[in-house]
Amino acid sequence: MKRELWLIFLVIFVDSLGFGLVIPTLPFIATKFGASAIIIGLLMSAYPFFQFFGSPILGKLSDRVGRKPILSLSLLGSAISYILIVFSQSIAMFFVSRSIAGLTGGSISVAQAYITDVAQGKERTKAIGMIGASFGLGFILGPLIGGLLTSYGLAMPFAFAGILSFINAVLIMIIVPEPKHHSVKKDKKKMNMKIIREVIEPKIVLHLILLLFFMSLSASLIQGVFPLFASDVFKWDARFTGIFFAYIGLMLVIAQGILLRKFLIYITEKRLIQISLFVLAFGFLFIYQERFVYLGATLIAVPFGILITTLQSEISAYSDPSEQGVVLGISQGANSLAQAIGPALGGFLFGNFFFKRLFISVLYLFL
Repeated sequence: MKRELWLIFLVIFVDSLGFGLVIPTLPFIATKFGASAIIIGLLMSAYPFFQFFGSPILGKLSDRVGRKPILSLSLLGSAISYILIVFSQSIAMFFVSRSIAGLTGGSISVAQAYITDVAQGKERTKAIGMIGASFGLGFILGPLIGGLLTSYGLAMPFAFAGILSFINAVLIMIIVPEPKHHSVKKDKKKMNMKIIREVIEPKIVLHLILLLFFMSLSASLIQGVFPLFASDVFKWDARFTGIFFAYIGLMLVIAQGILLRKFLIYITEKRLIQISLFVLAFGFLFIYQERFVYLGATLIAVPFGILITTLQSEISAYSDPSEQGVVLGISQGANSLAQAIGPALGGFLFGNFFFKRLFISVLYLFL
């Protein structure tokens, strides 16, 4: 692969490392300020909610002024949000911090747009897969490092993540080149619903974004309540749940970093999407049974990792080359909206219905 792609992978790895550093610690530091379980849930949803609005705007800006400055801006926003939490004295400041992080959280979609400028066809899909693998690897290592840093205080992971994000933003401007094949657009049109409709006007693009939305909704619906289910039914403690989610993260890295490239040698992306959707739905039949829970996790994580990559690649392939940033921003926004709705919907289903019905609901989403 080209040198600039490896630099982008490094940037995403460091970004996700910072993200992974703070997410496990956030509920505990919020509890110190008297946050209830509902408030913590809203706090966790604030990031994807505001990312839903921010990603398309950042994508549009990257089409207009270039990938480098917007990628750097996104990471500076992350740095500011982390440092705000270090000095926060109220829950309101926590919400301000997570809102800023969400509004500027477009690093993944802008990085994907960068890749579409320098790679084509199956090479583009493989490169987008490596972005997912880089993010997954950082998200696996982040909680481990964050756990060690908490011995110096709950605020230490946030301070470290803030410094890491700031250094990452500076390095982008110094060592990452602007894509040679990216032509900066000179139009002055502002982001609005008309532009969004124009960008997703091809029906195939709209259908792919909707598929991405419902797939992410299904996964986040389960993810948000599985720790509660595992505690109530499997009698798992936080350690076993942490190991389980680390295993899922590892499977995502393997799927996006290794298996995807192997599968694309033998089958087309369209066929791979069809097979992955079937396997993913099948996996939900096993995950609520303790003796099969790791089999179910594998059958969910591997196709999910493949789908999140191939769908983004297909969305890019069917879109106007001059609108890559905005269309990938819209798809990331749809993904973020699903991640904001999913945990709340999962909590409602878990609290009001027998848990197996939650998985049946997920299967209906896929059908």
